[in-house]
Amino acid sequence: MQLKALHYFSVLSRSTSIRQAADQLHITPTALTRHLAQLEHEFGAPLLERSARGIRLTAAGELLAGQAGQTLRQLARVKSTIGDLRGLKTGHVTLCVSEGILEGILGPMLSQFSARFPGISMTLETASASDVTQALIEGSADIGVSFFMPRHDDIHRLTSLQLPHSVVMAPEAPLAAAPEITLEQLIEQPLVLPPAGYGLRQTLERLVGQRRLTLAPRFTTGSLSMQLTLACEGAALALLPTMATTRLCEAGHLVSIPFAEPDLQRARLDVCHAKYRPLGFAGQTCLDHLRRQLLTASD
Repeated sequence: MQLKALHYFSVLSRSTSIRQAADQLHITPTALTRHLAQLEHEFGAPLLERSARGIRLTAAGELLAGQAGQTLRQLARVKSTIGDLRGLKTGHVTLCVSEGILEGILGPMLSQFSARFPGISMTLETASASDVTQALIEGSADIGVSFFMPRHDDIHRLTSLQLPHSVVMAPEAPLAAAPEITLEQLIEQPLVLPPAGYGLRQTLERLVGQRRLTLAPRFTTGSLSMQLTLACEGAALALLPTMATTRLCEAGHLVSIPFAEPDLQRARLDVCHAKYRPLGFAGQTCLDHLRRQLLTASD
């Protein structure tokens, strides 16, 4: 079986049509269909069903898609390891992170890393804490960085930092002049919060439950940019990492007010990887860089 065909099928399995996958792969739909037919012949089973609504994987296709992604990632790590043996400072690393830390925290750190190691490419994926954990376990990510990562026997949590959070809102918001904001004050306001899978949301819900209060956010989104936009427009208050909102606060678009609840004044940021999967040069070098930079940032 050709690796190219396996790669093509992996992309196809995540697409809604053959044309969409072909466009992404920069080949013609006819060429992609030919590779699909070769795979179906080799495995002796149809892998794809076509309908007016698009394409859908068969049971055999689902099985192959899961294995194809895993195999391609393993081969990429082997290639990186061979590069290590040759003394090449190259490779690829996939990071799965909480979006709230990309702009204000990880962005500058990864820019420094890329300047120092231009031969290492990176894929950045954003997800909730539970999805970061799943990505590490499945092997679709090398490094996970997220707030309040759940404990898991297969995940090694290397660094845990306490980073400040605050309530952010438009300057004209009713609580913009408050010295601090209590939980009771917060839940009375229109809020924009991340979905239930996010660690910050889970901690907030735990506090609300302990006091027998009701949490009813007006907006729910995992997008940091949308949370910031809604806060800047005065549509809602957001609870976000201070480092992710500094520039907007300095520009006068947002006001940052301390949260009175100790459990959310400083949120735990975890840097993790899977215990039983070697990282190779690219992954280990990136991991070491992030640990040093995050420790410095928290001082």
